[in-house]
Amino acid sequence: MPTAYARVASQVEWIKGVVCSSDPPHPQFCGGKLIDLGCDNPKQALLEVDIGTDAYGKEDNSFKVFQLQNNGGIKKRRMLGINLESNEINTKTKCVNKSKCYKLIVYDNFGDGACCTYGKGYYQVKLDGQDVVPKTEFEGGFEQESIKFGNCNKQYL
Repeated sequence: MPTAYARVASQVEWIKGVVCSSDPPHPQFCGGKLIDLGCDNPKQALLEVDIGTDAYGKEDNSFKVFQLQNNGGIKKRRMLGINLESNEINTKTKCVNKSKCYKLIVYDNFGDGACCTYGKGYYQVKLDGQDVVPKTEFEGGFEQESIKFGNCNKQYL
């Protein structure tokens, strides 16, 4: 008689079909975006960064989200995106302090951006589901900074 594992393993595709066709949220093995339902702490907001990579995403494309000091300088890295899947929308989420100011920097090690010749790369940022950095193409160069987002008053500018 087959073991329990062998009996389940033979039905994996059927199980995936049932689970992945049900109402969201879906587990990561279903593909697509992993849905994060938010932050438990009311002083935090859910930061969601979408990076659309080019054909060399894993080798070339990466990003960092920084928390800024009051004078606009970098205080601390809050998120890092490396080894991104090529020609995919890579989504990273993290809970961050609502009272702070942030900026995203997207990098391309080859210097051609994440657009045009080798794909249609872009970046987009949401805080608690609201667009704070609209979908922006990364057209060229080694790095591109987003606008500041979060609680950024005039002292951050």
